Amino acid sequence: MSLGAALMTLTSVQLALSAGAMDPSVVSRTIQGIVTGIGFLGGGVILRVGTGAGETVRGLTTAATIWVAAALGIACGAGYWMTAVIALAASLLVLVAGRWVERLIHGTARREDAAAPKGRTT
Repeated sequence: MSLGAALMTLTSVQLALSAGAMDPSVVSRTIQGIVTGIGFLGGGVILRVGTGAGETVRGLTTAATIWVAAALGIACGAGYWMTAVIALAASLLVLVAGRWVERLIHGTARREDAAAPKGRTT
């Protein structure tokens, strides 16, 4: 996904430059197309599971990660390597540390549920 986004962005930059004067609208339209396509792809990953009160939504992190991967490809294709490296580091930090924080919060929530008096509804 990142490679495809980078290739499309780089190709549009080269096409814009080969026309003589750089036309930023060519690159902008390419990026808009990538973002739209990735949005539809990410939307297909999100699922609603269960029925009634037990209903949950799954796949949001996966969809967001797909979107970030495409954005990293766009940044690389446009030649913004330092931006891509910083964004990659931040993304990995959020994905790794976020999982730890989420488990910590859910672990705390489970202990609070277990300690709550039975039979009472809050």
